Amino acid sequence: MSISVLVGIAVSWFFMENFALYKYAQYTFTIYPVLVIALAGVVARLNTIPEAQLDLVLAALGLVLVTLAFIAQIAIFAYRNSQTPPKSDEKKLVPLN
Repeated sequence: MSISVLVGIAVSWFFMENFALYKYAQYTFTIYPVLVIALAGVVARLNTIPEAQLDLVLAALGLVLVTLAFIAQIAIFAYRNSQTPPKSDEKKLVPLN
């Protein structure tokens, strides 16, 4: 149950971060490596328990989703920051003569 809640929060954070809150959270990358390391530890631990096959599959699926979200976050960040900046709407100051 907790693995699916964790993956649900991570996926919802991905969409919120990249679409609704991009202006405020565009430089936040830390969540993804932390989740990758945590889920890799869960997968490694569940791999030794033969009764936990369903949990192992859910944790491995979560690991794949979080890794793909991390790669997509880097790609979105690179794409948005490689574009030319928008032109300023400020009016140029004209000297008074």
